[in-house]
Amino acid sequence: MDGIIFDMDGVLIDTERMYMDCWIIAGRELGIDNESVEGLVHDCIGLSSNDMRALCEKRLKGKASYDESLKRVRDIFKRKRIEEGIPVKTGAYMLLEYLKTNRISMGLASSTSYHTIEEELTQLKMIDYFKVIVSGDMVSEGKPAPMIYEKACKELMISPEKTIAIEDSINGLKAAKGAGLKTIMVPDLLPFTEDLEPYVDEHFDNLKGIQEALSNGELLCGL
Repeated sequence: MDGIIFDMDGVLIDTERMYMDCWIIAGRELGIDNESVEGLVHDCIGLSSNDMRALCEKRLKGKASYDESLKRVRDIFKRKRIEEGIPVKTGAYMLLEYLKTNRISMGLASSTSYHTIEEELTQLKMIDYFKVIVSGDMVSEGKPAPMIYEKACKELMISPEKTIAIEDSINGLKAAKGAGLKTIMVPDLLPFTEDLEPYVDEHFDNLKGIQEALSNGELLCGL
């Protein structure tokens, strides 16, 4: 294994659920039913900000503007983050520390903006684990396009074929597979299902399971 590249939201930090709650609250304020909001959020998982804007404008047409909706969501999220903090996924620190101790290169490939990544990972004292961070605003095509993973591997100077991507979304898995990486899915809002098998080499319930497998000397994704 040359290295591991992580997605952030839904993999390292439990912000996908927070955003879902925030969108539901904002949707209620704007008169949009929960089912429509939940479907929209699911389809936005892993998308770049530009692709998310395009999808939201299409789905919200005649109901609310994207900019108004996003402002409401961000305001609600900021309040929740202050009141509740940023929840970390089970086993995140354990796995990061294990990989650091064993000198396995780590990168981050997230559709989130670099400013947000830096702010959140600094707050959680995670940022120093990563040699390379590639954000959604650093590439012209976001997930499911492979560009973000291609850039991460190039900057880490590692071979995609010997690198594992850890993802929770179909868009992220497609991006990693398209770039030639092996993939591990750790489901978050979206469960692992048989139709995802072409994009998933292995799947674990949480990051702790990955760390335990590595500690036991088990080969991951055949590497």
